[in-house]
Amino acid sequence: MDASGGVFEAFVPRIAQRLFLADGEAPTRPRAEAILAAVLLADVSGFTPLVERLSQQGERGPEEVQRVVNLCFGRLTAAVEEAGGDVLKFAGDAALALWPADDEQELCSAVLRAAQCGLRIQQLLDRADLGDRQQLRLRVALGAGQVQVASVGGVEGRWEVLVTGPPFEQIATALRQTTPGHVTLSPDAAGLVREGTHGSQLAAGCFQLEALTAPVVVTDFRPLPRCGEAALRAYVPRAVQARLDAGQHEWLGEFRRVSVLFANLGASGEAGDDVAQLQRSVEAVQVAVYRYGGSINQLVADEKGTTLVAAWGVAQHAYEDDPVRAVRAALAMHESLHALGVAGRVGLATERIFAGTRGSAHRMEFGLMGDGVNLAARLMQAAQPILCDAATRSAARNRIVFESLAPLTVKGKSAPVEAYRPRAAKPAVPERAAPVGRSAELRLLEERLLALERNGRGGVVLIEGEPGIGKSRLLRHLVERAQTAAVRTLIGSGDAIERSTAYHAWRPVLASLLGPDAQGGTAALAERLRALAGEDAAESGYLPLLNPLLPVPLAESTTTREMTPRSRADGVRDLLVRIL
Repeated sequence: MDASGGVFEAFVPRIAQRLFLADGEAPTRPRAEAILAAVLLADVSGFTPLVERLSQQGERGPEEVQRVVNLCFGRLTAAVEEAGGDVLKFAGDAALALWPADDEQELCSAVLRAAQCGLRIQQLLDRADLGDRQQLRLRVALGAGQVQVASVGGVEGRWEVLVTGPPFEQIATALRQTTPGHVTLSPDAAGLVREGTHGSQLAAGCFQLEALTAPVVVTDFRPLPRCGEAALRAYVPRAVQARLDAGQHEWLGEFRRVSVLFANLGASGEAGDDVAQLQRSVEAVQVAVYRYGGSINQLVADEKGTTLVAAWGVAQHAYEDDPVRAVRAALAMHESLHALGVAGRVGLATERIFAGTRGSAHRMEFGLMGDGVNLAARLMQAAQPILCDAATRSAARNRIVFESLAPLTVKGKSAPVEAYRPRAAKPAVPERAAPVGRSAELRLLEERLLALERNGRGGVVLIEGEPGIGKSRLLRHLVERAQTAAVRTLIGSGDAIERSTAYHAWRPVLASLLGPDAQGGTAALAERLRALAGEDAAESGYLPLLNPLLPVPLAESTTTREMTPRSRADGVRDLLVRIL
């Protein structure tokens, strides 16, 4: 791959390239810009049932779904590009597009372009040979005004683009007044272009567009900055990066069994809102998803707030215990969001769904489509705070404690669906049987324990061997013997799921040292850490370095924010030495 963005460029919205990658460098900090824009939502109804039917066609199923997706969303994307617009996201069975403007006069032109584009894509979808096209209908809604374009996240070098603001609320209102086959303008959008359009008035001040008085000619296409591949990667999901790195630039879609997670982060971060709070929330959910090996697919905003979509089971993120990982990520993100004062809601579903690209060669996204995706979204809307479906609970019940709830009636389902609330991960059950045939090993451990108990002389004992030969039983015997001798024991252990989590084995050790203060809130926790680490460590601002080990994260200090990864690791080591 050359120094240019190449195929990666198609996976990053143009507005993000202009605002955040103009210098050609990958982002290093959260940013937000307020701009004027016309916003269009094209909602395709009937797409999910079509995907479900095609999934039953055996080996031809994925190929046929990809063909239909390319025809529908490819033509839609091409129409937006021809009108000078920018496809922001493919959210579910819909596409969001944006036309930026520098001032109010240009905003009027942007709305006319978006309106003409809406009429055009209605024609294109109606004429497309989609197989079951009579089942697919399109609704188009337009809004206009000031939006906020934010670049947030940054965990493991991955950044998300989020566009929010009043036009998205306008779109939601206009869409409720829109019937299939029509284009509807919000009151704000209609007020800017009333003299240049023909149509009829609808409820809530909306305007149903029939035609423009004169065609709009698009001539002022805004050039893109030359972005390198390294900078563009920051906005591309890891599952997509792996495919592109393997040279699979035009891969076909596929059906996979996937655990899908929808997380609502509350307020949508409208223009003028606290971007720092949005950054903290996105960072918290990124940490939870990446900790358990998931892939973040999207971050979108609507009138209901900001929603993150993640998945386990897609390329490069598939494990035998995908549902367990997804549930544990949900529990972790809820805990982190709660500590930030964010009332997040999470929905989970596990099902065979379609995973593939949507859009055109110039602008595309990796998307998830199917009934399981819709179900996860519906469960999120009903969650207080986490809900999952029966398939997820069945696959994870041996590792997670669930609470059974009354069946829920959700949109898109003719019958109520089973719903479960995950409570916590089940603790590992220790082996209690006495070791057999390990007299030499037991004698060595007894000698070392006596030396510690009588003379205070410590040491290290390394026990290694093949799986299943009794190491756990031997260690259990040592712990029980130490407790009988009133020797304090601190136990840490690894977990295959936590392979990528730094300091995971130290978490239970630190929790034992902190005692009840670990559950007493931030203030009590900080006081206990000061007592263990010393006042000088507290005054230096280093204590938040222990956040990966703490049940309640401490507020980051200026000192820790500016530390390099190496100095952070050294700081954690020094603090652990003080505490232990």
